[in-house]
Amino acid sequence: MQLPKKENSVIPFNKKILLLYTIVPSVALTFPAILSFDPELWRIQGIDHFYFEMVSVILATIVAIYAIARGYTLKDKLSLFIGLGFFISAIIDLLHGTFAVLNLGNTAFEGYFIPQTWVAGRILMSIVMVIAVVKFGHARENTSKSGSLRKEIVIYTSFLSVIAAVITIISLSQPLPFLTIDFIIRRPYEMAAAILFAISIIFFYKRKLYAINDTFFKGFLLALIIDVFVNLIISYSSSVFDTAFNIAHVLKNVSYFVFIITLSSSAIFHYTLKEKLADELKEIDTKKEEFTSMVTHELKTPLTPILGWLSVLDKGDLLGTLNDKQKTAVRKILTNSRRLNNLISDLLDAQKLDLGKMSYDITTVDINSMITDLVDNFQPTADTKKIKIFDSTTETLEIKSDKSRIEQVINNLVYNAIDFVPNDTGTIEIKAHISDTNLIISIKDNGKGVNKEDQEHLFKKFYQADTSATRKHGGTGLGLSICSGICEGLGGNMSLISSVQNHETIFFISLPV
Repeated sequence: MQLPKKENSVIPFNKKILLLYTIVPSVALTFPAILSFDPELWRIQGIDHFYFEMVSVILATIVAIYAIARGYTLKDKLSLFIGLGFFISAIIDLLHGTFAVLNLGNTAFEGYFIPQTWVAGRILMSIVMVIAVVKFGHARENTSKSGSLRKEIVIYTSFLSVIAAVITIISLSQPLPFLTIDFIIRRPYEMAAAILFAISIIFFYKRKLYAINDTFFKGFLLALIIDVFVNLIISYSSSVFDTAFNIAHVLKNVSYFVFIITLSSSAIFHYTLKEKLADELKEIDTKKEEFTSMVTHELKTPLTPILGWLSVLDKGDLLGTLNDKQKTAVRKILTNSRRLNNLISDLLDAQKLDLGKMSYDITTVDINSMITDLVDNFQPTADTKKIKIFDSTTETLEIKSDKSRIEQVINNLVYNAIDFVPNDTGTIEIKAHISDTNLIISIKDNGKGVNKEDQEHLFKKFYQADTSATRKHGGTGLGLSICSGICEGLGGNMSLISSVQNHETIFFISLPV
């Protein structure tokens, strides 16, 4: 997620967020804080503490999975870093609870180990929150490359693991000095974590993360407020398992649960947003296609009479005789007008296929006579380039389909073949036969062939195998896309086999009989 595209200085301060996610929770948390002053109000056994910690481990692991998944999906470093922090914290909580339950009844061990490993985990998480907000909260610079993100995961995990290892080793080796003192704040190290959590809140507001339209950040702020009170409350715990100790453990789990709820809500929000954007993009694409179709149709309307009058001028009968220079000029205009007409026709067909509005006139089609006529039509062009074009069909074939659309597909493929086969030695073979319940029409040529990497894209709109400015062969890249779309519209498909080494390409048109 990105901050609104304004300078931070012009983003207004959100008093509602301050009230609902800072002031109101702080007032509400004051009541359990006051209750915690009575150490005998709620005492538990060591085994109950173990259950508290196992719940913490489960919740922290869930938060870690959700946050890392969010960070990886959205390429969001802040979520990723927090997720990794929770994962390390879950390990510390697991060690904390396990060693505590293994030493139940060992008062001396419980007296230093439990508060020491607790504060170790809290200081780790407070450091994670400060770094997350200060380093990744201001610019919201997300990583675009998955490779870069994986590299950062390794770096962050290593960094947090080192901190956790140092803290754990110290906790297991010996008691920290002044771990507990005879003062109203009995556990002074807890204040360090509380201050770091408070710094995170300050920078949360300073970086204006409340301006991001995502429930995750509201939950993030609420969890930070709870975390401050967790450490303030346990700081005046006079002994393990007393009221302040127990309430702090419960609130820590509440903080984790807030993260889970807001991460889940955020995931739903992003999924819904993605679906909404997909629908909007689909609607925009449809409107764009409809607009393009309308414009293309309007271009074709004046071009039809232009072609008609140019044909009249070319014949020179009705409007008078033209001299040679005039005839050459008219024929050039006519040739280019026909090219423009073909281009507009391709655009119209492409739009119709995209919108599902291509119409088909299904009749009985005599395949043999159709191919014979097509070969005859291409013969003058083939003779000019000394290309051999022939029909090798041996079966008598007839199907129910759209003759003009089949002709359109074969014409396009033969035109392409004529363009790519060598002069003098070029050959184009058209053959039709029945295979199972399909009619297969193949157009085989000895052109230069199509590269493997180009073959999978060849039927996409506007795709050109040669996109260089000096390419020898024209075209918009719509022809094969239209041919494939027509075949699919008729219930069939198109495919090809090509070899650059053998200078051979075969296009297959498959249509239901």
